[in-house]
Amino acid sequence: MGLIAKIAAMASPSVPSVLARSLRRYVMLLDTQELLVADAPEMGSVIRWCLFDCDFTFVDTFAEAVNKLGEKVFSMVLIDLHFAESRMLDLLEYVRSLAQYENVPVVCVQGTNLPVNPVVLDSLKFAVKALGGRTFLDFRQEGEPLQQACQALRQILAFEVGLRISPKSPSA
Repeated sequence: MGLIAKIAAMASPSVPSVLARSLRRYVMLLDTQELLVADAPEMGSVIRWCLFDCDFTFVDTFAEAVNKLGEKVFSMVLIDLHFAESRMLDLLEYVRSLAQYENVPVVCVQGTNLPVNPVVLDSLKFAVKALGGRTFLDFRQEGEPLQQACQALRQILAFEVGLRISPKSPSA
């Protein structure tokens, strides 16, 4: 265990210290550069295309997601609307209940090309933010809307997580 990891381990999670939180976050970023993706099976190729320079752990059941979240701290959690029979909000709420994920962005997405009423999508965007998610992105449309959703996701990785990612957008 390195010096920074030892210092962070000594910083109790119950101590409301900015330094302690910063050290734990710093160690988390050094330990992993991997994203957890909870998705409907067809979403994986879109995420891989969009975040072509990242490593992923894909899960397709709620139990598998809970297990993986307990094994290590991921840099970001992506949850598809149709994950595990539409349990996106359940998983978001679970992630937010874990102390080690306090500063980890959770992004919810609509990637499965199924029709969803626009009013329902607006309500989901509100619910995601109310439950502590970073944002809700729609990956269903091709072309410019898809490029914009990918760019938004890459910006979250670059600015909030601090991952070094290629400045290039994925090519069509």
